[in-house]
Amino acid sequence: MAEKCEDNRDLTFNRVYEMLYKEKELTITQNYIGDVGCVVWDAAIVLARFLEHKYFPAHYWVGKRVLELGSGAGLVGLVAGCLGADVILTDLEEIVPLLNVNIKLNKVLIEGTAVGKTLKWGGASGFDMPDVILMSDLVYYSEALDPLCYTLTELTDKNSLVLLSYEERDTGNKKELEEVFFNFLKKRFEISEIPTNTLDEIYRSEDIHVFTLKCH
Repeated sequence: MAEKCEDNRDLTFNRVYEMLYKEKELTITQNYIGDVGCVVWDAAIVLARFLEHKYFPAHYWVGKRVLELGSGAGLVGLVAGCLGADVILTDLEEIVPLLNVNIKLNKVLIEGTAVGKTLKWGGASGFDMPDVILMSDLVYYSEALDPLCYTLTELTDKNSLVLLSYEERDTGNKKELEEVFFNFLKKRFEISEIPTNTLDEIYRSEDIHVFTLKCH
């Protein structure tokens, strides 16, 4: 993956992400110490790049109501905001301060809107149905899988588009979790995988997959 990293303070470091068509550079602060949501993973970079893909018509994102689940450091949602979407970036309460740091760092680049909010999976109270849901590398902990599926069900209907990326992992129970998650998705959604060879030449990998999901 192509990116530049800059040391910042003792406990944080910055990644600079260059957008393809908007000629914008987003600065994403990450934490050296913390859970998986404190850094930008490769699957997030691939999905962020896909938002600029020719798959989407010109100006597609302008005015779109977008909600990102498990935003972490917020790269994917911020790219959507830079493309003109009105984005709610969500994560656990302890991650939202990092989200807000990155929203503030990049606010002059955002052509739509971006706001960070707490959303604990297992419900979706207080959130309206978005046009698009963004999800990147969320299947990691077994105890979070059922709550994630419930929240995804609550936030989607026949008009929803879900964009999902994930990186294949064979450690621990990751293969089993992946199977359970995709069995759930197949029951609710029509699933289409974006061919890897059509993704950005730099921001792609054979073990990172991008899907579009539409409700049956």
